[in-house]
Amino acid sequence: MLILLFCGGIVYADNSSVPNPIPWAKTITDVVMRILDGMIYLAGGVFVLLIVIAGIRLMGSFGNPAKLNDTKNNLWYCSLGLITLLASKAILNFVIDVLEISK
Repeated sequence: MLILLFCGGIVYADNSSVPNPIPWAKTITDVVMRILDGMIYLAGGVFVLLIVIAGIRLMGSFGNPAKLNDTKNNLWYCSLGLITLLASKAILNFVIDVLEISK
């Protein structure tokens, strides 16, 4: 079903083609880029929320080294996840430009 959704060029026996069910997407790269953009927006919101939660945990740790270490690890992993997601967008843009897929 999902494959048929993205195949706008399927030709039937009577030479009629399937219309594009997604009017804003001309190619599969458009769909992938939109999904990745949505993931980046969602991850940015979650990142801000996790930073606030980590700040509250940091203030509530009262100098306990174990809690401080856990909070620092949470901040580090959240930052690393956001950097990875942004890097995936940059890598995908690079690959699309090099291979000239969207043209």
